[in-house]
Amino acid sequence: MRANVDLLVDGPGLLGEIVATLAEVGLQYVEEAVFAPSPADAVPTWTRLPRSVRIKIDDLVKATSRNIGDVIAALVTVGLRHRNTSAHGAQQEALMT
Repeated sequence: MRANVDLLVDGPGLLGEIVATLAEVGLQYVEEAVFAPSPADAVPTWTRLPRSVRIKIDDLVKATSRNIGDVIAALVTVGLRHRNTSAHGAQQEALMT
């Protein structure tokens, strides 16, 4: 998983754009998401999200009783699994080139 993230981050595109795109892809497959608590050594970070995505994430935060970072992390994990199979695959590839 870490190698996939490194590959995405090493390419052009802002990290925030990549995280937002992967979270959006993850929302399409939300039933696969595992909303686990953050590790003790996790460092908070931020990203810009489209309003429609943020609303869905806020709903998941309430439904899962997890913080926004845990929800986004779960969605990004799922998004990485499906980054090439979703409608956003082309958008993701565009961010990386």
